[in-house]
Amino acid sequence: VLGCGVLEAVVSTQSTGQPYSNYAARTRDIAFWLPANFEENDFYDMVREKVPRDTVEDIKLIDNFNKGDKTSHCYRLTYRAWDRHLTVEEANQIHDNLASDVARIGGVVR
Repeated sequence: VLGCGVLEAVVSTQSTGQPYSNYAARTRDIAFWLPANFEENDFYDMVREKVPRDTVEDIKLIDNFNKGDKTSHCYRLTYRAWDRHLTVEEANQIHDNLASDVARIGGVVR
């Protein structure tokens, strides 16, 4: 039997929760050959600037390889709206726009 002091100690050491959306996530991958002078943070900054606010929940670099003098990165993006279900069409449109932005900075989308 746990005393009240022990129970309070256990409860106080538990982490506080982070807010999350109850709506389904949509994941999409984007792979591209890196432009010259590319920094990984350039991609994260571009997503932050170009994608609608609070729509990207997570970005992970999932693949990185070199072929000759070229380097390719593949990122997995998790899209999720906080106030409604994000449709497949909406996620695809956001992702297509991002692919166009990558091409504008000199990346070659694969």
